[in-house]
Order: sequence, then structure tokens, then C-alpha cells
Amino acid sequence: MKNSTISQNELLDKQAMIDMVLMDREHFRAQAESSLLRFSPRERKLLKKIETETVSAYDVLYAWKNELNPLIKQLESKRVDKTFRIDMKKQLILAEDELNEKVRQLVEARISEIQTRFLEKMYTSDRTAYRNAEMLLTKPDQELDELLSHVVSATLSTIVAAEHGVTIIDGHASLFRRLRLRRQVRRERKQIKSSHRERLAYITRRKQVLTNQNGGLLVAISEKGWDLITIISMRNQYEKRINALPLKSSKNVVKRLAIFEEITQKFRNDYIEKITSTNPKAGLNSVRTITQEVDDLLQRIFDLSTAQKNQLLVHSKEYRELTEEHQEILVENNKVHI
Repeated sequence: MKNSTISQNELLDKQAMIDMVLMDREHFRAQAESSLLRFSPRERKLLKKIETETVSAYDVLYAWKNELNPLIKQLESKRVDKTFRIDMKKQLILAEDELNEKVRQLVEARISEIQTRFLEKMYTSDRTAYRNAEMLLTKPDQELDELLSHVVSATLSTIVAAEHGVTIIDGHASLFRRLRLRRQVRRERKQIKSSHRERLAYITRRKQVLTNQNGGLLVAISEKGWDLITIISMRNQYEKRINALPLKSSKNVVKRLAIFEEITQKFRNDYIEKITSTNPKAGLNSVRTITQEVDDLLQRIFDLSTAQKNQLLVHSKEYRELTEEHQEILVENNKVHI
């Protein structure tokens, strides 16, 4: 099927398929192959007969659904439209037994005129395709709707697959072509697995680099299960309070420590309570050790310069994204069977 028009008229459907490729390549492949399988050889042969160099089967079916069929439905409704029938009976001076036949003749003649005008607009020269389309449009609406659905699904699947390098197997293709495509799918999967291995190796190396930054702060924060944004928010409050002090007081270590303890007290208490809740009999020495560890780590973060703090946030975001990508690759690898 020609696809130049479909890519414009079905943008939402196409984008949904693109999202599917990016999220789950193998799921898209399965869905695309199902679409091709539903598009039967009989349907393909039938639709090929109505195509020309400038008109696709999709063009005809889309125009039928959105232009021609609504007009036909409107005309068909006149058969039972009471107002129309009364006016016609009155204007043409018809007896009741003549009315039904006159309405039928008028509606059918008008439908024929509209269909002819529609087809002449679609086909300006190819009379064979014109006659084939004329015959096709006599089929029930449900069948034409299904044909349009099959054309759109199969064509969009083919377009998206080609754009994203996904090989799909047409179940109605010849045995030779299906075998060739299966080999191509296996090669594609091997290449993806190889690419994934390289990417996983890079992720491992890059995460190691990130964990070594700032004296291993990211690892220490992660081991504590702390939310970095919460910590940085407290640090910003601390910095704001310090900057609000007179210059002499802002350099006073005792005052700085007091502000630090005030701002972090609730966080420290909540964390210590959470840790010791699993061991209610923990002694004071044990609690003091935990408290000292918390203070030490918080102080390391609070003592960072603004540039170091921003860098820590950037590294934390990158580390989190790499971790998520690592998991996604593992999940995708489990779906790919060579």
C-alpha cells in the first residue's frame, strides 16, 4: 500500500506505535506481525486493483469513510424522514401509494450521482481502477471499515518498523521470503544483544566513576537510604540562615554548628528512631555511634561548596538514570530470544 497520506492522517496511531517500539521492541514486532497477518491476501489483491500511480487504496477508503459515506447516510435517512416525505407528497402532488416509489427513485438516483462524482474526482484517467473501486464501494459498510482498519494497521506497522530498523515477518509472504526475514530477525537480535553488552559495560564503568566523586558521597548517601533532595533542601536552609547573619557571626563556628544542629535535628531523630526501631534494646553507646555517623555525613554534605553541591545533584541524577537504564536493558534482554 502507498503510505504518503497515512503518515499524515494517522499521526496519533503512528506515534503510539513509535512509543511501543521505544518501550518494548519485541512487543511491537509481535503486534506488527499480527497486523500483517490480519491483512489477508484476498484483501490485498482486492485493494491493489483500485490503486493507481497517484491514488492509494487508503486514499479511496479514507475518503469514502469521511466524505462519501456520511452523505449516503444522510440521503438514506430521507426514506423515513416524515417532514421530507410530507413536503415531497405535497410539492409533487403524489398519492400515498406513489410516494414510496418516488422517494426510493430520488434517493437512489442522488446516491448514484454522488458516487459517480466521488469516483470521477478520485480517478481522472484509469477506468479499470475506477470500475474496480465502483464495485468495491457496493460492499457493506462493516466490510469497508474493516478493510480500512487493516490497511492502516499494516501500513503504519511497516512504516514504523522501517524507520526504527525493526524486521517484521509478513505471515502471508512466500516461504523463501519468510525464511530470509527470520534470519534477518536473528541477526538483528544478536546485534541488539551486542549493543546492550557494550552499553551495560559503559554503565558499570560510569557508575563507578560517579561513586568515586566527592569522596564516595553518593554511595554513603545511598547506603543510608537518604533522599538527596531532602538533604540538599536542609543544606540550602542552613546556607540561607548563615548568609542572613552579620559577617562576624557567620564566621563563628559555634553559631554555625548550632544552626546546623537546629535544622537537622528532626531529620537525625527520625532516622535514628527508624534504625533503632528494629532493635529496641540498643544501648546508648550504639545510638551515639549511629548519631555520630549521621552527623559526620551530613556535615560533609553541608561543607560542600555551591559548585560541589550542584555537581553532586547532577551526578546523583545521572547515577539514577543509569541504574534505571541498566534495569531496562536487562528486562529487554530477557524478552529477546535469538
